[in-house]
Amino acid sequence: MENFSVTHINPQNPHHWDIYTKRKVDGHFPPKRLFCIRGESGRFIVRDERQKFKTAIIQFKTVIACMSYICDQLMCPPDTRI
Repeated sequence: MENFSVTHINPQNPHHWDIYTKRKVDGHFPPKRLFCIRGESGRFIVRDERQKFKTAIIQFKTVIACMSYICDQLMCPPDTRI
């Protein structure tokens, strides 16, 4: 399980969100970005940035669907996922 925070990047653009870890990673602050959500109404991508050189991109229709996926990744132990 990972402690995380969700940050709305630009109040004028409701389609940009970043998800950060709330702990130090590799001794560095500010905390590391784990995921980012980008897109437009009806078409959003989640960029998984947890691994340095292996960025996964997944597409969803809503920000809520994006956040559901991210919460599943960060809050559920890997052995409980189907």
